[in-house]
Amino acid sequence: HYVAHPYHWTPIGFMNDIQTWTIEDIKEFHQKYYQPNNAILIVTGDIDKEEVFKIAKEKFGKIKNKFTVPKCNPVEPKRDGSIRKEIMKENNTIDTIAIAYPIPNFEHKDQVVLSAISEILSSGKSSRLHKEIIDKKQMANSIYAYNMELTDDGIFMFMGLANPGIKIEDLEKEILKEIEKLKNEAVTEAELDKIKINAKADFIYSLEDSASINSLFGSYLVRGNLEPLLTYEDNLAKITPEMVQKIAKKYFNHDLATTLILRKSK
Repeated sequence: HYVAHPYHWTPIGFMNDIQTWTIEDIKEFHQKYYQPNNAILIVTGDIDKEEVFKIAKEKFGKIKNKFTVPKCNPVEPKRDGSIRKEIMKENNTIDTIAIAYPIPNFEHKDQVVLSAISEILSSGKSSRLHKEIIDKKQMANSIYAYNMELTDDGIFMFMGLANPGIKIEDLEKEILKEIEKLKNEAVTEAELDKIKINAKADFIYSLEDSASINSLFGSYLVRGNLEPLLTYEDNLAKITPEMVQKIAKKYFNHDLATTLILRKSK
């Protein structure tokens, strides 16, 4: 999907990159990025903040910054059409399809609606994709729809794993049919209310233990903005059926989609 942005790389790099690294490359990378000015310490629990600051200073205060952390502001060029690729992978046993649509970054006001759309389409056995494609038509053994809330512009990803005997193109048609339904028919108040209740419950449960709080707040702190997290519940409550339909039409533009088909080996 990405052409110029570093998001097109796998997290650790491609095999060719790994094979050409030198010890000097690894040391330089570590010294440049593993520094206090590029780190966040999060401590949760029954604690005294002054004591935490004191211990942190004792343990880490002597570590000096050696470099200015490089700033990366990549710009992905505007799409001028869709992309479609097919891959045949050795030992792959299941036909798989992924469809990605461009969406804004995690700070954008539309993200909370995109999250609700993800819930409507694929959260649990009562979700639209699960009921229609897995249960009713038995075309896939698993199917997902989720928005990636990234630091820079992200993607909304649909992924489906076809059942034996099902053509991947037919599964693709069913996924696109559900997308069009969301764009052309407003969700009911009852369906949306259910999604809001479930999403709010999931959010509250994510604050139940220290490890989850650490992970949740850390994910926003490293992206540089807590505001979307702190306003999530209020913004979730404001979503209307009209907003869901409007956002679906806005972002699920097939002319800008990236479609990847991974075929099982013959």
